[in-house]
Amino acid sequence: MRLKVIDETQLSAKLPEEGALSPAEAELLASCELLIAAGLQTFYEVGCALLEIRDARLYRSEFATFEEYCHKRWDFTPQHAGRLIRAVNVVNLLEPMGSIPTTERQARELAPLDAEAQKAVWQIAVATAPVSDQGRPLVTAAHIKSVVEVLTDVVRSGGLDDGEGEMKPLGTLIDAAITETTYERMMRQKEHIKSSREFRDKQAEERKLQKSLDGLASIANTTLAERCQLLCGDFREVMQDIEANRNVLV
Repeated sequence: MRLKVIDETQLSAKLPEEGALSPAEAELLASCELLIAAGLQTFYEVGCALLEIRDARLYRSEFATFEEYCHKRWDFTPQHAGRLIRAVNVVNLLEPMGSIPTTERQARELAPLDAEAQKAVWQIAVATAPVSDQGRPLVTAAHIKSVVEVLTDVVRSGGLDDGEGEMKPLGTLIDAAITETTYERMMRQKEHIKSSREFRDKQAEERKLQKSLDGLASIANTTLAERCQLLCGDFREVMQDIEANRNVLV
């Protein structure tokens, strides 16, 4: 069930100081709260209702803020209400692709990504997830998270190796046929990126250590030279004293 979006002209042009709702707003609030009460497990409808209430400030007749409304009316934390609203944006973005997340937990893994990345991750996750006896992909939040981690490393490297040594930008993934082979290639690339990074880190540590050793050697050499100079000076003074005493005796 989708929320009926009313024309903004139906809302009161000027909000009373006490925050009272117009008849149209009161009707909209009632329909939103009916959806929330009837579908607390249906994350999309609840998110849509919360989004409508927040953006139209339908809470204002009884509550000072949207956060207060969520807490006192529904016992929702601001964080949970925010996740539900962000999940709505994810579903609306992915709906034209033919399949959408069925839980808020799935949408939560996609929400921090930009639109292009959300589409790519979702397509890869659906194509590479295990399937049920009925042939439906069993896309879990954990699987989506793993795809996000792999894709993040791929993006940092500048693209995805197409299998022939050519790097393809992320945008090509959306229109490409994502297969298990593609996912495996991404996993191999991730391991290669990790190995390369570890090798570079090791080289950097070795250079840092060598620089430290060179510095210590320089200090040691300088200190030794200074000590030799002091000893030579002391030796000359002793010899001068001996020569002076000899002259006195003579």
